[in-house]
Amino acid sequence: MGNRQHRDWLQIIGMVGVIAGLVLVAFEVRQANKFAQAEAIRAMYESTDAILVESLSTDVNDIYLKAFEDPDGLSDVEILKLDTWLTVQLQQYDNRMVMQKLGLNPYDTIAVIEADFEYFFGNEFGRAWFWRNKHWMEQELSDAIEQQINNTPVSQSSDVVEDFRSRIRRADP
Repeated sequence: MGNRQHRDWLQIIGMVGVIAGLVLVAFEVRQANKFAQAEAIRAMYESTDAILVESLSTDVNDIYLKAFEDPDGLSDVEILKLDTWLTVQLQQYDNRMVMQKLGLNPYDTIAVIEADFEYFFGNEFGRAWFWRNKHWMEQELSDAIEQQINNTPVSQSSDVVEDFRSRIRRADP
């Protein structure tokens, strides 16, 4: 085997090594992306759990119901508590929208906020909060909420509570 053939074989082996290295790097990047997506989803649920637990230890649920039943009777402190509660809640959706755009959230954020619309924006306070805060939300999220507001009348009671009440009544003999 001549010197030239020897060099040709070394070059071929070197190229195969480079290609194998690139394949390995691509595999590692794919695995890292899957891990990042799983971590993002875990963090999303962890944040939601923290908000729900905090709601149990405060009077925000009482204030939330008052926003449906007697929105004009909300005190300044109650308004500020609902403002904070809605801000924290909607920041979650906004973060989900950003993660969705980055390919880290496989769920359709718009479909989720549309399903949860009545919970947050079924009353006048939620709608007033939206008009005051929509500027910091992702445009797609803000547009979806605005469209729902324009197409949905204000409710005098929480659909969540009414749903449970109707299910309880159906369970009665």
